[in-house]
Amino acid sequence: AAVLYKKNVLYYTLEQSREECEAMLIARHVFELFELQIADKLIYKGKVPEEYAEQVKAARLDLFESGKYGKIQIEAQDLYMETFISKIKSIDRLKGPFDLIIIDYMALIAEQSTYGKPKGIGEIVSYCYKNFKKYCRRNRKAGIAVNQLNRDGIAASKADKEITTEMAQGGIEVYRSTDFNLTISATKEMELQHKRRISQPKKRSSEGMGSFVVDVRLGICLWYQQAQKTI
Repeated sequence: AAVLYKKNVLYYTLEQSREECEAMLIARHVFELFELQIADKLIYKGKVPEEYAEQVKAARLDLFESGKYGKIQIEAQDLYMETFISKIKSIDRLKGPFDLIIIDYMALIAEQSTYGKPKGIGEIVSYCYKNFKKYCRRNRKAGIAVNQLNRDGIAASKADKEITTEMAQGGIEVYRSTDFNLTISATKEMELQHKRRISQPKKRSSEGMGSFVVDVRLGICLWYQQAQKTI
């Protein structure tokens, strides 16, 4: 996002390390600068072939230190439903201000309180989506809240069927609290062909883009759509 829009981005990752996320961004930037496909895993594990080490180093410096693309702040830490908004505010005040805030992913946000009956994942996700949207609106920031499909959504994905609004992990609130929703799905055959389907269960104040298939090179975070030939 920072490369595309030259904005300051805060990225919270609840599943990966900061180094893994940086390697993904660097792999993509290496391709942008040099048209080289160096997989993020090689960068993360320090196993880049020696003949390409200088290009990877140059891409890292250009992306994170040149100031040409906006600031990218990666935070790899646990978030809790009771305090995640205050954490975002603190990071935004100390290291921002940020234009775009990304949380990856919402269903991993936990409950911190030990009093009373523990909340289910549906309650936690619902609370977090509502409050994240409220924070973004009040502070005039863009927000991306990544989530996963539930069991029905996974089954629909594998069968290349429509992903509907009740198929998100945590329930329908995932769709109620968003202005625009994208889902990514794939059959086993599509995975072997390096393809993914993108669809839109919800779009507010927009006609949307419909459902379409893109080609992917996950090792360098490249997603692209082949141009259609006109007859």
